[in-house]
Amino acid sequence: MPSLPDPPSERKRRSFVILVVTLAVAAGVLAFALSREGDGEVSGTSSPSSDATASPGQVTVQTACGEVAPDMALRVDALRRTAETVRADIAAMESQGNTDDVAEATQVAVALENMADAQENQQGVRRATRELGETLASIC
Repeated sequence: MPSLPDPPSERKRRSFVILVVTLAVAAGVLAFALSREGDGEVSGTSSPSSDATASPGQVTVQTACGEVAPDMALRVDALRRTAETVRADIAAMESQGNTDDVAEATQVAVALENMADAQENQQGVRRATRELGETLASIC
């Protein structure tokens, strides 16, 4: 009975990269959640564009950030769907005249799209993961 060979090193490496990507995004989401936890208690910590001028029903960068689920699957289709939803939020911001948040929300959409491209091509996944995590941590 022949023994089964180990999975090819490429498959092992891809599995490891997926694990690292998942952990990096989870860390970014956790950092975001922890940074937002005390916003209501400390005055002056919220951005003026997202809280002071936002009226009920207005789309802001926080709306776009809310599209990125904490447990979002890092599959190409999930990343692209989320990026499309953020792009729709950007269009809504522009139509409402909320230009202050458009640039930041665009960075989120671009980071999601870059991550989807990297996953699809299996090239630059580490860089895209790092950039997505940094973008979510700094904006969201």
